[in-house]
Amino acid sequence: MKANLSFRFCGRTALQAVVLTSLLGAALAMADTLDFSGGFAPANWQLLPEQGSVSFNSPANTELHLIGPALVQTPPTTSAESALYLGPGGAGVVQAGQLSFNWSFLSGAAINAQADFNWLSGVLSGNSVLSSGGPGQSTSGNYSRDFDAGSQFAFLLTTDNPIGKDDPAELVISNFRFTPRAVPDPGSSVGLLALATAALGGWQWRSSRRSAA
Repeated sequence: MKANLSFRFCGRTALQAVVLTSLLGAALAMADTLDFSGGFAPANWQLLPEQGSVSFNSPANTELHLIGPALVQTPPTTSAESALYLGPGGAGVVQAGQLSFNWSFLSGAAINAQADFNWLSGVLSGNSVLSSGGPGQSTSGNYSRDFDAGSQFAFLLTTDNPIGKDDPAELVISNFRFTPRAVPDPGSSVGLLALATAALGGWQWRSSRRSAA
């Protein structure tokens, strides 16, 4: 009898482990968004060049380029180029998760240039200076931050340019990735739990009949 009870307990535990593993798999099945695709495709951005240019490297859409004025001949010499992420339907990030990207910055001939990453999440807002500097500055790095659903953000390149020099500042965003938070789908969780309950009930019924026999 002890051996039979032990077998029933181990069998039930094993089945529960399978169900829990399935639930965990459903939670982790959400794929990352790589590059500027899916909910982060170019159509969900607003590109705002002033005297320079802002563009994706179409058709690959693996990089975002913000470039200052190529050749300033007359004032004003200050320019701001920006790319604002609005999200599908202007609603921001669809699902909470972590955003990460690589950046590279060249100040060119600019007297002063600065690359910023700005964000808005609910009532909270913030600004991160990626890099800044005068003529000939060249830096790079990576950035990551968690965002709630509905968040919006922007890349900004501001430059103070000398007149008559054709060496624009540039900010390039690459290896853009968004990783959703793992949250099990309620429908799939309920279905798996119902299946587990039925399976456990059926297994126990068969085990009881064998014990009685």
